[in-house]
Amino acid sequence: MYSSTNYEWQQGFNATTGYNLVQDHNGYIWISTENGLMRFNGYGFKTYTTRDGLPDNEIITLHEDTEGRLWLLPFARNIAYIKNGKIYTPQNDFLLSRLKLRRKLEWLSVNKNGDIWIADDQLWLCNYKDSSVKKIDRINGKPFDATAITGRCLDDKGRLMIVVDANIYRWSDTAFIRICSMPAGTTGYTYLADSVLYNPQQGRIFYLNQKTTGQKLSAITRTPVIRHVHSVTRISGHEMMVTSDNGARILDIRTGLLKDTFLMGSKVGSGLKARDGSFWFGTTGKGISRFLSTYVKRLELGPAAPSIVSIKGREAGMSCTTDDALYITATYQKKTARYAITKMALAHENRRAHFFYVGQNNKGDWITCSDSTILRRRLGARSLKRLQGHVKSVLEEPSGHLIIGSIDGVFRLNKDKFLYTDTFLFRQRITTLARINDTIYAGTFNGVLACYPNKPYQHITLPGNQGDGHITALSPGKDGLLWVANGKTDLMVLKAQQWVQTIGIQDGLQCNRISCLKSSGNLLWVGTDNGLFAIAQTPPYKIVRHLTYATGLNSNQINCIDIYKGRVWVGTINGVNYFDESDIFRTSDSPKIIVNNIENDGKDLYPGKDKITLSNSPLTIDFDVVDFSGGTKPIFEYKIGENSEWIAIQDNRLYFPAIPYGNFTVFIRAFSPNWGAIPLFMQAFQNPVPLFLKWWFILIMIFCCFALLLITGFFTLRRIRSNDKIKLATQQNLLLLEQMALQGQMSPHFIFNSIAAIKQHYVTGNTQQANGLVDSFSALIRQTFEMAAEVFVSLDKELNYLRHYMDVEKIRFNASFQYSIRVDVQMSSQHIPVPAMLLQPVVENAIRHGVRHLLDKEGQVELYVHQAGERIIFTVTDNGIGRLKSLAMKDRDMLQPINSSSVNERRIHILNRLFNNKIEVRTDDLIDENGLPSGTRIVIAYPISIIHEISKNENSHYRR
Repeated sequence: MYSSTNYEWQQGFNATTGYNLVQDHNGYIWISTENGLMRFNGYGFKTYTTRDGLPDNEIITLHEDTEGRLWLLPFARNIAYIKNGKIYTPQNDFLLSRLKLRRKLEWLSVNKNGDIWIADDQLWLCNYKDSSVKKIDRINGKPFDATAITGRCLDDKGRLMIVVDANIYRWSDTAFIRICSMPAGTTGYTYLADSVLYNPQQGRIFYLNQKTTGQKLSAITRTPVIRHVHSVTRISGHEMMVTSDNGARILDIRTGLLKDTFLMGSKVGSGLKARDGSFWFGTTGKGISRFLSTYVKRLELGPAAPSIVSIKGREAGMSCTTDDALYITATYQKKTARYAITKMALAHENRRAHFFYVGQNNKGDWITCSDSTILRRRLGARSLKRLQGHVKSVLEEPSGHLIIGSIDGVFRLNKDKFLYTDTFLFRQRITTLARINDTIYAGTFNGVLACYPNKPYQHITLPGNQGDGHITALSPGKDGLLWVANGKTDLMVLKAQQWVQTIGIQDGLQCNRISCLKSSGNLLWVGTDNGLFAIAQTPPYKIVRHLTYATGLNSNQINCIDIYKGRVWVGTINGVNYFDESDIFRTSDSPKIIVNNIENDGKDLYPGKDKITLSNSPLTIDFDVVDFSGGTKPIFEYKIGENSEWIAIQDNRLYFPAIPYGNFTVFIRAFSPNWGAIPLFMQAFQNPVPLFLKWWFILIMIFCCFALLLITGFFTLRRIRSNDKIKLATQQNLLLLEQMALQGQMSPHFIFNSIAAIKQHYVTGNTQQANGLVDSFSALIRQTFEMAAEVFVSLDKELNYLRHYMDVEKIRFNASFQYSIRVDVQMSSQHIPVPAMLLQPVVENAIRHGVRHLLDKEGQVELYVHQAGERIIFTVTDNGIGRLKSLAMKDRDMLQPINSSSVNERRIHILNRLFNNKIEVRTDDLIDENGLPSGTRIVIAYPISIIHEISKNENSHYRR
């Protein structure tokens, strides 16, 4: 028995007529149509048109050669072929461009030797192996026109045989050789099929003797006469397929008997026997059809197959209800090996009611459940009793009672008494029921409810929101499993009311609705809107088979399922199918993954065992799987590298905008429940590492960059240092100018007082003291002017200047203090540099703010210069009144400006900026044994190494 599948617009076949069909070396079915060239892989059509490069959308004839070129004969005066998904025409193929065609092409033939025969009004022979194009215009030395050919074929060696003027010729390398004459009385077109001549109008078949010339076998006259023949194809050693305006026929060449007929009454233009044994036919106006010998059988229910609502298997067949309120039974008849069908109306009052249960009680009365539960004497009769409640699901208990799920709850019906004996889940809207032992499970619009004997019902919690919505089907399973289907097409496995696993689209359950579930022990059958799925009831609960319209089902829309003694009964929207469950384990061979094209940098590449070298451009891989086992697209996954994770993809195309450098391998695999193994494709690629990424180049570049950085850094640092030197010199000059300006400052008060003191001595007649004061004062002024131009002077010059200053002050203050200078250094005082006039402000403060205020006129100012290691230390000590008392007196006498301290502090600050904070200053307040102030000590110290810095500094103005 054959199951038939018709492909028209609704199934993706975008045409009405199939002119010619060819199965290529990859297994694709190619169909030439009026709307382009179509390629079918078992679950989807791909259409090629003029937008893809075809010379014309109407393609008449197809042939494939041994190099994988699919030759096309368009309706227009042109020729083309497809190879690896690319279309070649005279515009892009050197050999085709040499053909000088004068009119519309009549036919073409391709043999296994690479010869392509093309006929318009001339006969052309092309061969790609030697790039030759020949025009054949003579037979037996006489010119002939290709339109005179009344029959043609290729023999078993690929040589062209033609019929011209009632003679049969065979091509022999360079010319046609006459084989024999046609049988006497032959009229009309004669078809050649290898060594067979077939004349359908006369119903005669002749054999040619291939070994001798001029002999023929006797005619076989029992061949039926077939008119309006379109094609004759030898499909096996003893079979020939004939298509005509009245269907397709399979003839036995040996006996001439008719073996099979297909599509009788339809115009069939071409036929094909595929490698899986299926027959394909192209029709006029009705698309294409496939006939497959399958284990899925169809129950013949009449010309208009009804939609099945419920189904139940039984000993000799089955019974079912339809959507037009019919009750159908099928009983197997051994004599005819067929099922006898009976039909009865269930309800005359409501022909649109859906009956979910039809059965009898022990009294022989019939009970039906639809929009209400009705008791009848016989089917179709008036109701005896009626129980209200729109029924959605019915279970039969071992006791014979019925568990009825309705929109008002769950009820237990005593069939003999026709009474509800129990009610639970009242007011709950029930969609489906299942029973495991004494527990009844009810599917509702709000999840699954478990009903226990003598206990409150319980809501079963499922992960996420899987169990909170519409439950479409329930079924008990093997070893206490409960299968639950929801409106989101999730199929869940529960054990002991605990979730175990969810099966969905990602696992191959490709559908939009699950309508029914039925367990058969080892398998769970799942009815969907995309056919029938079989799932193993042992972990990991995988889909093991998928049956669809393409494998023999009447429709992909499954309404109900039942199983009786290993036979699976399936109710669809187009009638009933059945099969033995054991037959589904006939696994088909796993197909291979076909890579149609690999494109990189605008170039077409071809897969193979060797690595493919790429350029650093996007990579595209077009792949496919030809699979006629189920009609559903397989699941594809890919990964790059053996240790990476598999990634699911939707399309049959991989696009990598960026590819890794070096060697890598792309893996592609496909899944289908109907395959015995998983096909795998792998291709190694090599993307050469560019020069700028090679390790040695990177190392060189790093070295060069480092060297450049060093050179740049060196010159930059040199320039910065040069600029810093210039800036530092400028700053030092400014600081030196400021230092010298500060050194040149002498208290005007001191000058005025000194002049006043000189005047006073002269007025009082103390001429001798006045002259001494004038001498000291003048020497002091002269030294001040000299030292103002110097930053550093020698120690002896600084002490000499200091003596003149203290002599002047001693005279000014009437010898109210005494001073002493002690020097304890290892070096010569001429070689010890001292900041010019550094000590004068210190001594001035000791005199003016310290000893001059002593009432006993016994002030002492002591300067001690000594060397401590590598440091020179100056200590100025006085026995004056101390700093605190001096400040208090200063507040009372605001007219006496005291600026020597601040000037000296600024000078020391400038000197420290010049010499990196080498000069240290410390002030100590001296206290006697009674805790009273007893003077002040100021210590100034700096390292002797300052001498070297002074010698380096051209602007130090150091003088010895």
